[in-house]
Amino acid sequence: MYREEIRSALKELRLTAMANEYLRQEELPAYATLAFEDRLYQLVSAQLSAKMQKKEKRLIKAADIRDEVARLALLEYLPERNLDPHLIAEISTMNWIKMGISLLILGATGTGKTYVSSAISFEACRQSYSVKTYRATRLITALDAARFEGTYAAWLESLVKPDVLVLDDFGTMQFNHQLCIDFMEVVEERYRHKKPFIVASQLPVRDWPKAFANPTVADGFMDRVIRNAIRFNLKGSSRREGRTYQEEWADDNNPDDAGAKSNGQKPVDADA
Repeated sequence: MYREEIRSALKELRLTAMANEYLRQEELPAYATLAFEDRLYQLVSAQLSAKMQKKEKRLIKAADIRDEVARLALLEYLPERNLDPHLIAEISTMNWIKMGISLLILGATGTGKTYVSSAISFEACRQSYSVKTYRATRLITALDAARFEGTYAAWLESLVKPDVLVLDDFGTMQFNHQLCIDFMEVVEERYRHKKPFIVASQLPVRDWPKAFANPTVADGFMDRVIRNAIRFNLKGSSRREGRTYQEEWADDNNPDDAGAKSNGQKPVDADA
């Protein structure tokens, strides 16, 4: 009797998914035999599912994930890659985000660092965490430009806000003295609120301090981000078509660097 009125009211309330589910139920006679609570549950579930899908799409778009097709389910665990499926399974729970533990993805050019960081970022977005990805070189250039354009404060805020901040190709360009000071403020804020980083780099961790013109800032970054981080040491031949792999590329990414967390990392426990 009130079919159209109910649909119109639901749409007016911007409950479009619920309105569509209501119409679907009305078109199937079998639903007339269900209890009111059962039908209501399905209506509410349809609306909630639509809301979560919309949020997921928004988070993925805002994340600027570099490899848009990367997925944890598609990772290959070949022996030469040095990628532990058990560690990936633990990472997929996102307990590391809850604990504020950063991820370091190390390896020579073409070993899949960007793919792994992108796959983890995508899964984080699916689980309702906000992510923002920056290629380190472009970030430094953009921050320099923002200082003259009057958008510098907004840029710094964009580095503090997301649950996970991804820095890809880290260490290939140096933060100057002024950027060091400002970036350290970002690091401090993220550390205080237990917001982790994902840092991907082809440089061994021992060389990361060279990315900062200010040694004090370098020490602060290493202490807050590196000390308790989980490390992936990707190895093997380059996955980029046409590149010839050189064995010594992998040797620089030594899992025995001071403070390294190897692929034997103990499982991440959010209650620890």
